[in-house]
Amino acid sequence: LITDQLANNPLRKHLQNILGMVIRGVQKSLCVIDGEVREDDEALDKTDSSKCSKADKKAQESKIYQVNLYIPNELGDIDETVSSVLGEMKCTGVLASRVFVHPKATVAEASKAVKEDIIRSFAARLEMHWDSLVEEEIGSPEETMVVHEPPRRVLIPLPYSKVALSDYLFPGEGPSEALVSILDLIGVKVSESAVYKDFEGQPDQSDLYNLT
Repeated sequence: LITDQLANNPLRKHLQNILGMVIRGVQKSLCVIDGEVREDDEALDKTDSSKCSKADKKAQESKIYQVNLYIPNELGDIDETVSSVLGEMKCTGVLASRVFVHPKATVAEASKAVKEDIIRSFAARLEMHWDSLVEEEIGSPEETMVVHEPPRRVLIPLPYSKVALSDYLFPGEGPSEALVSILDLIGVKVSESAVYKDFEGQPDQSDLYNLT
């Protein structure tokens, strides 16, 4: 909520406040792996490697786990000193994460990797977004809602490797911009068809209007 005391803060400050809330929520979240709550010191891969065939060991090298984070609801008591609210900012959407861990990783290491990836990715998008704004967007008195759309994440698999790099595309940009970035960064050419451009999907405009 944007109260009288916060009304004059720049957009960057409001976004930093949102980032801080997201970081605290992710850090305190419960990590569920393949539908299970597991002990931190437990090995991520529960398979007994001594009883596996060569084919099984090969499959384990690229095993995929589904991870969900459940953020606790820590809303406190209503602040009865707030007398006037001039507006509000809401953050909605899908933030996808994919991380790679070593074969002997523990549950704690995997959980930490996912959480750090989400925090870094969200922070990077907000910074890219506010750096892209030439000036503060101040709506007209008749304007009731302003929509800011930070860049979305795409994955670019490296040739002859199971590792994929992340890049971010602003609205209106396509995979070709990401491929140019990768070529400039590490000198690797990747086919446009190989890019996971719908890793997070396109924003649903109906969700934006449901925020009001």
